[in-house]
Amino acid sequence: MEPLDLSSWRDDPDIAAADAEFARLFDAISDIANAESIDNFDWPAKVPRPESGLTISDPGLKATFDLVCMAGAYVFAHEVRHNILEGQDDRPEELVDEERECDRWALALMMEKAADYATSNNWPPETVRAKRLLAIIIAKLLILRLTPRANWDVSDGHPPVRDRLQSVLDAATGTMPFWFWTSVTSMILGFAERSGVDIGTPVVPVDIRQLAYELCDRLRP
Repeated sequence: MEPLDLSSWRDDPDIAAADAEFARLFDAISDIANAESIDNFDWPAKVPRPESGLTISDPGLKATFDLVCMAGAYVFAHEVRHNILEGQDDRPEELVDEERECDRWALALMMEKAADYATSNNWPPETVRAKRLLAIIIAKLLILRLTPRANWDVSDGHPPVRDRLQSVLDAATGTMPFWFWTSVTSMILGFAERSGVDIGTPVVPVDIRQLAYELCDRLRP
């Protein structure tokens, strides 16, 4: 096992260029959140606008678009659960418990029929599950980006961001595609670094899944 040495990675010009591009797009998340309207937002270069989604021909961009759509579906489902609880007059006494319930319900809604959907379309069930979980992780990381770091532990009754993210990691049970945990770890690492989190020099374990959990635990104020 070797320590995670990010400085040596950046000596590679390709990695440095990719890191710079990620930084540019990462900053755009806050810009669009703070914009009064979409018309006032300077849309990033090389990023398709939402209305172009169905006509995207580049496989990589199309896959990204699909993941973003599913991430949005998760966030929407979370809010729907709030409305259901309110409509049924069944809201938990503590807001933090309601937030956890909405997270749980939205996750279950997106995952419980994944295997059936995969079978009906002749796709490997583990691939469909992995893609949906990856999208939900993207949603959690976007929430992390928009939450001031001082509020990462508790914010207006919300659970700690690392707990919300870990609940999704916990759902990645059974056989997962080889790319899943590498993708998850890379995303957490990128968001942590751009958020100013000092991750130190964790040891890269044989099971990359363990590294994802360790990085998640370091998402602290």
